[in-house]
Amino acid sequence: AGLRQRILHLEGAVQAKDREVDKVQREMASARAAEAEVAARHAALEDAARKLDSEASLVKRRLAQANGSLKMSSQKCARVERAMESAREAEQAAYEQRTQAEAATRAAEAEAAQLRQRLVQSE
Repeated sequence: AGLRQRILHLEGAVQAKDREVDKVQREMASARAAEAEVAARHAALEDAARKLDSEASLVKRRLAQANGSLKMSSQKCARVERAMESAREAEQAAYEQRTQAEAATRAAEAEAAQLRQRLVQSE
């Protein structure tokens, strides 16, 4: 009877450990999925940052061209000044978008680090 109780107890302990293993496996799968999502978001943000850098370069080239045109007549100078202001606003907007993309990338990296830490802790 004592041996039977011991066997039942051990079987229960094994079942409990199996449930724990299943839970950890689900958590790991969830963490992997979250990490993949973070990686995808990170890649998208990096792509957006590259596009914004390209746009900023284009805006800077346009500004340089506009500066060369300032020797025109006063009417042309007024138009060039308006174009430069628009380009500055576009450059500022591109800079702000890039800053937001970088902040989002940092947040995604921090989230991935937290997920990795939770994964390590759950193991």
